[in-house]
Amino acid sequence: MTIRGNWAWVLAIALVVSLGLNVFALGAFAAWRHMGPPRFGGGFERGMDRETAEAARQYFRSAFRAHRDEIREAGRAIRDARRQAADTMRAPMLDEAALNRDLGAVHEATAKAQETFDKVLIEAARAMPDDLRRKVDWKFIGRRGRHAGRHGGGHGSGPEDDSPPN
Repeated sequence: MTIRGNWAWVLAIALVVSLGLNVFALGAFAAWRHMGPPRFGGGFERGMDRETAEAARQYFRSAFRAHRDEIREAGRAIRDARRQAADTMRAPMLDEAALNRDLGAVHEATAKAQETFDKVLIEAARAMPDDLRRKVDWKFIGRRGRHAGRHGGGHGSGPEDDSPPN
């Protein structure tokens, strides 16, 4: 089937405009990724200069790798405990004793995960040279979650936290 006449011109113009918009969008996205906001500065690197963070990163990676299985198990334990507590909350009749037991399990799993995290920090700090250890901004310790420094999350949102506002 061949399209002729005005419809052919309309279709050709629509295809050219569509192609132009797609190329423009791709170029804008590429420019934003290349020249947009810096991707550096998340996680433990937030309060440090790039040189310090890059030097410290190898020590943190090594410590996390050494405790990888413990970290994964702690995460699974927290997830399972939370799931069990949520199931208890959804039950037709609220069993407060079971809920207290399940919430206690969540607290225990969270405390165990914190102990594991503390071991990782101690191991990383022990392996670092003293001058690097003193330059690391350790305020990230009190923050929770992977992106706690963003969107006001974590424990460090009070007046005693001197981190920059988001």
